[in-house]
Amino acid sequence: MKPDLTIFLGSLEGGGVERVMSNIANKFSENDYTVDVVLVSKSGIYLNNLSSKIRVINLNRGRSIFSIFALARYLRKNKPKALLSAIDYINVIAIVAHTISLSKAKLVVSARADPASNKKNMNFGPQKIVFLLMKILYPLVDKIICISNGIKKELISNYNVSPSKAIVIFNPIDIEQVNFDKKLPSAMDELCRDYSGMFIIGSGRLVHQKDFSTLIRAFSLVREQKNCKLIILGEGVLLDSLSSLASELNILNDVEFVGFVDNPYPFYYHSDVFVLSSIFEGFGNVLIEAIACNCKIVSTDCPYGPSDILENGKWGALTEVSNVETMADAIL
Repeated sequence: MKPDLTIFLGSLEGGGVERVMSNIANKFSENDYTVDVVLVSKSGIYLNNLSSKIRVINLNRGRSIFSIFALARYLRKNKPKALLSAIDYINVIAIVAHTISLSKAKLVVSARADPASNKKNMNFGPQKIVFLLMKILYPLVDKIICISNGIKKELISNYNVSPSKAIVIFNPIDIEQVNFDKKLPSAMDELCRDYSGMFIIGSGRLVHQKDFSTLIRAFSLVREQKNCKLIILGEGVLLDSLSSLASELNILNDVEFVGFVDNPYPFYYHSDVFVLSSIFEGFGNVLIEAIACNCKIVSTDCPYGPSDILENGKWGALTEVSNVETMADAIL
């Protein structure tokens, strides 16, 4: 049987994109669509989240670039009705494979990051090649799903995308599932038992984009006035430097680096303030998740997403990017 929908990703490792795409796959499957999830490498925590009705195809390639011909063979053999991909470099691979396979599948790519901000923050060669290929290839798709209005404007202005092909669909949240998951036992239970002060929380990969250093510096100012702890969920290359910063500011005992957690919702649910400190975002899905857990919100007014989600400050405080003092004031 031809799949109604094939979703193509690098893997299902723990990230916001992978969480959203696995949820989308499950919802299509629940609504009686046949779904294949095709992965460059069959790995990742979200494999366990997929419905048993979904077929997982492992292209078994070490690097994404080597999956082009394997994906093309899959498309020729299985003839899906629609192909959906996400993340810039994966989208480029999907478009090339779709073209050389002569597939008749409707081709839809999801633009999930701000190309302008990515371009400013990533100067190495392969990324530049991806941006060039996006300009050439994105006009070939049937539709581009943009997860924020800012990304749509950027693609139309600078990536030769026709306005008729670009559509804004915000990331989905399964509120019923969140309401169930946020009350499950977690490591947060022990933190709450041992502490009566305020909890401030941030979540994301420990990388430059997320700017946790600004959050830690802002927290140090808040800590001078409030009995509080900072919880940071996520893994990444900056763990040691962020720990060193907390130590330099004499707040290391009040900062918990929890690492990646499969279910972050109890942490949001039992925290007082969620802070998104990013320099740029595609959308900022964690803001919606935190709101769904009844957590108050402070976010940088970064491109793109937070101002859409918070309706220009109606549902939470928007602060200047990398401004420690205004972030601390907003938390207080």
